Amino acid sequence: MERSFHSKKFPFKKGWVVEPISDSTLYPAYYIISKYVNNGEISIDEMNNEFFDYVFLGKGNAKNETWKKIREDFLYWYPVDINLGGKEHKTVHFPVFIMNHVAIMERQHWPRGIFVNWWVTQQQGEKISKSKGGAEPIPGASKK
Repeated sequence: MERSFHSKKFPFKKGWVVEPISDSTLYPAYYIISKYVNNGEISIDEMNNEFFDYVFLGKGNAKNETWKKIREDFLYWYPVDINLGGKEHKTVHFPVFIMNHVAIMERQHWPRGIFVNWWVTQQQGEKISKSKGGAEPIPGASKK
């Protein structure tokens, strides 16, 4: 996938571009679907407008039992009770997170809350960040 500073090409539709912030704001909804993709229970080709309309909006009919399970999971886990994030997200990430949910989801599936925290700091008062070597992603932490 070719990337530029502001956007990346959408791999499934020639000529389409994904705005960088927009592809990260519906991730709670995608997490629900991802286990079915990763387990091979649903293919990328199945994930079309009809699929998303059924899963997220309850429109149309399930094509198979997997679609029904995904819809049930979505109804169980949504809406998001709270999205936690650092203060740097309050002007970029969170407004788009709200906008995309309001634009796409029905009102009962809009996020219920957002919590903005200050930076988490080390004893020396410096921000903990991966780029400064002060944070370790969970998957690699157990190996160190």
